Amino acid sequence: MAQEQFAGPEYFTEFDPKAFAEKIKADAAKAAAEAAEDKEQQD
Repeated sequence: MAQEQFAGPEYFTEFDPKAFAEKIKADAAKAAAEAAEDKEQQD
Protein backbone atom coordinates (compact mmCIF):
# COMPACT_ATOMS: atom_id res chain seq x y z
CA MET A 1 0.00 0.00 0.00
CA ALA A 2 1.42 3.36 -1.01
CA GLN A 3 2.28 5.92 1.64
CA GLU A 4 0.59 8.58 -0.45
CA GLN A 5 -2.69 7.14 0.78
CA PHE A 6 -1.75 8.10 4.35
CA ALA A 7 -0.10 11.48 3.81
CA GLY A 8 -0.58 14.29 1.33
CA PRO A 9 2.03 15.34 -1.23
CA GLU A 10 3.26 18.13 1.10
CA TYR A 11 4.66 15.36 3.36
CA PHE A 12 7.07 14.20 0.66
CA THR A 13 10.23 16.18 -0.09
CA GLU A 14 13.12 15.76 -2.48
CA PHE A 15 15.69 13.32 -1.12
CA ASP A 16 19.32 14.42 -1.37
CA PRO A 17 21.45 11.29 -0.89
CA LYS A 18 24.68 13.31 -0.69
CA ALA A 19 23.37 15.49 2.14
CA PHE A 20 21.94 12.40 3.86
CA ALA A 21 25.31 10.61 3.70
CA GLU A 22 27.12 13.69 5.03
CA LYS A 23 24.67 13.93 7.95
CA ILE A 24 25.14 10.24 8.78
CA LYS A 25 28.95 10.65 8.71
CA ALA A 26 28.77 13.79 10.88
CA ASP A 27 26.52 12.04 13.40
CA ALA A 28 28.87 9.04 13.49
CA ALA A 29 31.91 11.28 14.01
CA LYS A 30 30.14 13.14 16.82
CA ALA A 31 29.14 9.86 18.49
CA ALA A 32 32.71 8.54 18.20
CA ALA A 33 34.10 11.75 19.70
CA GLU A 34 31.64 11.57 22.59
CA ALA A 35 32.47 7.89 23.18
CA ALA A 36 36.20 8.68 23.24
CA GLU A 37 35.58 11.54 25.67
CA ASP A 38 33.51 9.27 27.93
CA LYS A 39 36.26 6.63 27.86
CA GLU A 40 38.88 9.22 28.86
CA GLN A 41 36.73 10.29 31.80
CA GLN A 42 36.47 6.68 33.01
CA ASP A 43 40.25 6.17 33.04
